[in-house]
Amino acid sequence: MGRRQNSTRGKHWQNSGGTEQCPLKLFPERQPNQIEVGLIKLKPGFEPTKVQAQLAKQLSTDVRVLTRLGFAEVEKYYWESQGTIGFIFGLGVIVGFIVGIVIMYQILYSDVSDHLPEYATLKAMGYSDGYLLSVLFQEALLLAALGYVPGFLIAIALYQVTYDWTFRFRKNNFANPDGRTAFCPRGKSENSRPGNV
Repeated sequence: MGRRQNSTRGKHWQNSGGTEQCPLKLFPERQPNQIEVGLIKLKPGFEPTKVQAQLAKQLSTDVRVLTRLGFAEVEKYYWESQGTIGFIFGLGVIVGFIVGIVIMYQILYSDVSDHLPEYATLKAMGYSDGYLLSVLFQEALLLAALGYVPGFLIAIALYQVTYDWTFRFRKNNFANPDGRTAFCPRGKSENSRPGNV
């Protein structure tokens, strides 16, 4: 939400078995009173958008009040447009598109060169240039479809493998024996009393 919160201890870190010192060990330039994000859990029956509007009126202008969906959109926008990850992925898409065009051109060029006598025969029989061009476009569309389907399936499989390995790594490296998440890479993680906020 902003830089305000009633406690300097993060609820996630404290209740999940870590301590409020863990984030400070990760980011030593931060101070305990520097709050970046605060979470509010609403009681049943309250509308998040109405509570958001009321809090936005009451708090100062340096505090942003967001719903869960709004916060996700802000994070998505940052990683897609402001961070380096979005730029790298965008560049990868552009390079992949250019490489695909070059490969498609090479395949079509080789096919036309190999079947040039057949095209000459069709031309001699009276077929127009437009018809021969339509044959090439049909072949290009067929090649694109045949390349897209396995490429799409391979991408889904790679995504699933990456997703599984990421969560397996997180489960094996960031969990206490009792199943609560805790992460404190520099020094030992001091388990605090659960329930403290």
